[in-house]
Amino acid sequence: MKLRALIAASVFATAASVPITASAQDVLTGDTKLACEAILCLASPTRPDECTAAIAKYFSISLRRFSSTLRARKNFLSLCPRVDPSTVEQVVNSNPPEPDPIQMPTPVTPLNRAHIEARIAELVPIWEAQTALNTAARNGLDQCGLRDGRVQDGYCGPEMEDYNSKRLPALATRDEIYRLQGLLNSLDCSRNNNVTCPVR
Repeated sequence: MKLRALIAASVFATAASVPITASAQDVLTGDTKLACEAILCLASPTRPDECTAAIAKYFSISLRRFSSTLRARKNFLSLCPRVDPSTVEQVVNSNPPEPDPIQMPTPVTPLNRAHIEARIAELVPIWEAQTALNTAARNGLDQCGLRDGRVQDGYCGPEMEDYNSKRLPALATRDEIYRLQGLLNSLDCSRNNNVTCPVR
């Protein structure tokens, strides 16, 4: 299916959700042309080879922050003449950028109880966020397994990669919290002679 056929199909089958108006004399070039093509291609379940350049341009817009990438992609799609703002919103929401990565904190050795407790308090919400991402990735992997077959047979490669990329930071942060909790326990042990200390 050529891109013009996709455009015709989009106009007749999904025009209500992707309203773009332009006169027959309009000749679109450059980013303006790519923006219009990206809107139609991203809104369609079928993406012919002619969509490659427009979709590549859309996904190449990637800035340091999630919100900045979102805004830049909306600005790009808005280059399409007379495109409805709600259409831009719908297309971007259906093809969002990756969320900001959660940076794994570098392990440190706190010097006192207050420092240890502050560090644990800092790490707990990070670990909770990482665990939520890990759970979502695990659910995605499970759904893929149910849909496409057993993971060990080579299916669901991207889902498995995503799950592992979310699981390992969560495990590392959890282990760091456990290590710091162990330091707290050691302080309690050294200060209270009546507490039975673990053998090291």
